[in-house]
Amino acid sequence: MRRRTSTVDFHCSSAASYRSAFTLVELLVVISIISLLMALILPAIQSAREAARRTQCLNHIRQLCLGMHGAASRSASGQLPAYGVWGDDVATSAISTQPAALWSWVVEVLPFIDRRDLYDRWDFNLRHSNGANATLIESFNMKVLTCPDDESAHERSGALSYVVNAGYAGIDSVIELNRTTGWGNQNGNYHEFDNVKIDWNSNGTVGDREDNELTRRSGVMWREVIHRSQGNFPAERNQSLSLKEIYDGQSQTLLFTENLHAGGLESPAQMWGDPDARSCTFVLPIKRMIQAGPSYYADPPLDPNFPGCVINGARDGNEGRSPWPSSNHPGGVCAAFCDGSTKFVNEDIDLLVYKSIITPAGSRLNASGVVAQTILSDSDF
Repeated sequence: MRRRTSTVDFHCSSAASYRSAFTLVELLVVISIISLLMALILPAIQSAREAARRTQCLNHIRQLCLGMHGAASRSASGQLPAYGVWGDDVATSAISTQPAALWSWVVEVLPFIDRRDLYDRWDFNLRHSNGANATLIESFNMKVLTCPDDESAHERSGALSYVVNAGYAGIDSVIELNRTTGWGNQNGNYHEFDNVKIDWNSNGTVGDREDNELTRRSGVMWREVIHRSQGNFPAERNQSLSLKEIYDGQSQTLLFTENLHAGGLESPAQMWGDPDARSCTFVLPIKRMIQAGPSYYADPPLDPNFPGCVINGARDGNEGRSPWPSSNHPGGVCAAFCDGSTKFVNEDIDLLVYKSIITPAGSRLNASGVVAQTILSDSDF
């Protein structure tokens, strides 16, 4: 019997073999679907990662705020420590005519952020950039001091992302404060309430006792100068406020914000131990002559386009010379208030509201010729 050959089987087999792969059209459709899914998923992933980094940043700044409360508890009145301490370096035999930069607020809070080991090794007889202190700063990374979005600081030894509220800084010249050079000349390395020299009460006398007190009430923390054996300069006691002096409400007064340019990693002289106001504080720049008298409360600070007048207005500033709130978080900065609460503050905040949450006693009505700030509502920021 002759065997028959089936052409049908041959064609079916060939068809099955042919259809085991994608056609060009099918491949393009699959690629398009994958691309569409990636376009939908990746932004969500990126947003989730940013939210996680922002949450971590808020946790860090909350820990520092609680540490600052711990440091204040050492004072019977609840006075906050100085933002920076200056004085004579006892390691030198020469008589000092100018106070040396000794340590910043970071050193004061070390025992209260679980770093008693570093605090006990700090040599309070030396300036922060000398000997064992410089080695201590350079050798240890403290994650709590940096924001994960601060690329110049995160997970780097000696780095700092967070700064404290030092109130208003009087600015008379772009030489003192501008986008290129930062806050540099005329004693910009320190900031003290009686050095701003503004005639707030418009009585014709600049820097009288009432003016100085009004300036002190523009910020929360101020510097201290200690006088020991080698100093030939006047001492200045700590003028930082106590928590009970926060007249406007601790929940409505800033204590900490972020600053991308806090500190500086070029040398130990600009790291977290540095008491330089440009490194460890944030200030609100104002023009002394224009904003004297009632405008202390009534007018917005300077021109909104001036760096430092608005949140994130000086992202391109210089390290260690740009003491204004800034961050890489989209839309604002993380901040901690004097009551220990934390919040993300929008960079589009109303300027007068921003000004009000910096001043701890701006709504107080006890100065001649000065109009008090409007009392804030919790929904204002």
